[in-house]
Amino acid sequence: AAVLSACAFLFLRQKKLFWAFMLPSLILAGIALYMHEEAAREKVSFSGPALVVGCVDSYVSRVKSGLGAGRIRFRLKCDSRADEQGKWSAFSPAIMVSMPIPEKIPVWGDRVALRGEVVKARGMSNPGGFDAETYLEREGMSARMIVRNPDLFQIVGHEEWSGWYAAFARGRNALLAMMDENISGTDARGVLKAMLIGDRGELSYRLKDDFAKSGTTHLLAISGMNMGLVAAIFVIVLRIMRIPRRWSYGLSVILLCAYCALVGTSASVLRATIMSSIFMMGYVFKRETEIITSLSWSAALIVLFSPMQVFDPGFQLSFITLLATAVLYPEPVVED
Repeated sequence: AAVLSACAFLFLRQKKLFWAFMLPSLILAGIALYMHEEAAREKVSFSGPALVVGCVDSYVSRVKSGLGAGRIRFRLKCDSRADEQGKWSAFSPAIMVSMPIPEKIPVWGDRVALRGEVVKARGMSNPGGFDAETYLEREGMSARMIVRNPDLFQIVGHEEWSGWYAAFARGRNALLAMMDENISGTDARGVLKAMLIGDRGELSYRLKDDFAKSGTTHLLAISGMNMGLVAAIFVIVLRIMRIPRRWSYGLSVILLCAYCALVGTSASVLRATIMSSIFMMGYVFKRETEIITSLSWSAALIVLFSPMQVFDPGFQLSFITLLATAVLYPEPVVED
């Protein structure tokens, strides 16, 4: 992959030769990265009760159970576990934890100890049904852990390496708390949280059903429209502050990346962030931007660092719809 990349940059001015070398290098790099992660990933070989110690490795999202009770869900990178006899052993897979909301909600980087039931993921039980095993594997996890009582959960420390992640997680929690304090209506608060922060935990089943029946569920997902509006707001505010145009676009790219980290890195958010950043950097360096090139770069970068995204329906729909739009409705040609 490195040799092909080096050859590609030798033909930087010849687009066909450049991409002839660059695309295979990106594919090989993605395959190598995936194989390395797969070899290092430990699989869960049991199901049953266990005491697990590990580190929170994602944002903590709130969800509603079928009974309406609030729960939280997060990815846990395990360190060790104790069985029913109290015997400790090394245990290093990543698992999805689901538990009732505790008194103190953890953030990215917190070390926690919790007791619950480890459940191995199952494949689809019916043809075309939900495949939990594939979903967890795509997210880098191999099992779920269900905690019945919040008293069986305890924060025991914090990892030093997670400074930036924890800072964004605390900022996210602060924004959610601000909305809780200043917005009284439950439905209005839930919609704003979903559209601005990407947190759907407060959306009622009735409200979700209403959006689904009206065909407007996409408004609740942070995607290209939201990121485009946020980028435009950044540019407008910076221009009002009399910052030069090129500087305003460059600073907007930094702010947009920070917003992406704040709301989470789903395929649609990453795609919109990368494409918007490429578009604005075109103004910074006075280069013409083109939608299909921007789309190709965003897809290549996402797949390079997370090859399993190729099998994610969200990734597929996000890129196919925008590609179809770009091909069927090309940019108009303005004649002098």
